[in-house]
Amino acid sequence: MSVGTWMWIFVGAFLLYMFYLGYVGAKRAKDSDGWITARKSYSWWQVGLTICATYASGALFMGGAGMGYTSGYPVFWYSLFFPLGSFCGILLFGKITQSLHKQGIRTFGEYFGERYQSEFLRITMAVVSICLLFLVGAQIIAAGTVFSMMMGVPYEWAIWISTAIILIYIVGGGAHTDFLTDTAQGIVMIILAVVCIIISLTVPSGGPAAVNTLLEGINPEMGWNSWFNSANPQFSNLFFAGFIIFTTIPFAVQPHLSMKLLALKNPRDTKKAVMLALVVGFLFQINAGFTGLTAHAIVPEGVITRGDMALVAVLMTVFENVPVIAALLCSFIIAAVMSTVDGVFLAMAQVVSNDIYRKSIAPRKNHSPEITEKNCKKISRITTVLVGIIATCMVINPPPSLMQWLTLGSSCIFCCAAGPMILGALWKRTTKQAAVVSFLVTLVVYWILGLAVGLPGMTTPGVVFLLNMLLTWLISLATKPSFGADHLKKFGFSV
Repeated sequence: MSVGTWMWIFVGAFLLYMFYLGYVGAKRAKDSDGWITARKSYSWWQVGLTICATYASGALFMGGAGMGYTSGYPVFWYSLFFPLGSFCGILLFGKITQSLHKQGIRTFGEYFGERYQSEFLRITMAVVSICLLFLVGAQIIAAGTVFSMMMGVPYEWAIWISTAIILIYIVGGGAHTDFLTDTAQGIVMIILAVVCIIISLTVPSGGPAAVNTLLEGINPEMGWNSWFNSANPQFSNLFFAGFIIFTTIPFAVQPHLSMKLLALKNPRDTKKAVMLALVVGFLFQINAGFTGLTAHAIVPEGVITRGDMALVAVLMTVFENVPVIAALLCSFIIAAVMSTVDGVFLAMAQVVSNDIYRKSIAPRKNHSPEITEKNCKKISRITTVLVGIIATCMVINPPPSLMQWLTLGSSCIFCCAAGPMILGALWKRTTKQAAVVSFLVTLVVYWILGLAVGLPGMTTPGVVFLLNMLLTWLISLATKPSFGADHLKKFGFSV
């Protein structure tokens, strides 16, 4: 049988399993809080795999390989700093999970509003969360590319098929389905990463040294003797490359990642979950970089017309005579796509149902707790479907690089809210005025630097993150304390 036929078989089997887990998740989601958070329901290793599966998307697998293909060895600045900074941020966020449990807080936006007693901040965060549509779009592009290359489905059809599949299994069980499916998806993603690293080290004739010689023949700055590559602004010098870590430290502030730790059965297991995610995250990043480099040596010329195609092209080339394995491994890329998209779908649904309806509209309409909970679940499911439709419409004509959309879709929220979140969790002196002003000022600066100045994609968030931290600290020192002892005790401060 052909690769395309095997691909249909494996994807079909995998999806049946996902639908079964969706059914199990729906059984467990007995109320809207369970649908949104799956609070205290899963072990540290399940949460760790879910965090990493959500973090390491299909767009990262394919986009990271694409950066390796176009930039060479300097791509490992990204491979090193991105997981290190991201999971340091998640570990830091873990310090506030106790207060989230005690107060029954369901979303990052709700925490933001409660910590600073500001409906304005909560609603503003909800509005800014619209940027996550770009992140969803990046994953849909990745899925569409795989379906198109491997299964002969036209890209325009493939993206709608991908969205429909995810919506079918995630709508019923919400967060419970997310954790169940992401655990399974994380395992197959580890298998894919290990196989790709083995390919990179053993398959090219002459090994890594021969690959390096080939890269240097294309561009000396792509070889392992070059720290930087001027062809890619992000890796052109130490300043821009170094800012990747400042971009990723507040990565945990993203709504689809920040609340995962609420599902831990024992909050004391936070460090275990994060360390597992960190180790697996490094594995995923290293795999992506090496696969992109190796594509130059083993993929026939003309096959790769866009860097993001490198991963699929490598698998199809290596296992050309064993279509069953090529199809199985490429189906794992679909798993990587799903593991992130379902989490982002949920995050955006939570913003609408919880941060806007439950916290703002329901109290004004005097809705009873029973009606509010019922409406929350209904609104969450409707919003999830709408997010999928809108994001898919956005990527009918895909951008040149998946990583551009990944950065655009995720960085706006976390770099503009990092100061109030991080300092607000560690320093009781952080004031409401500082949170509001720093958020609004850096939100404007972010778009000026990203669009008008045109800094490299991962440098803009790093600069804005540092500015946000500095403004939050300085304004807090210049303004009077905003909160009394009783309020601060709710968030773990001794007064």
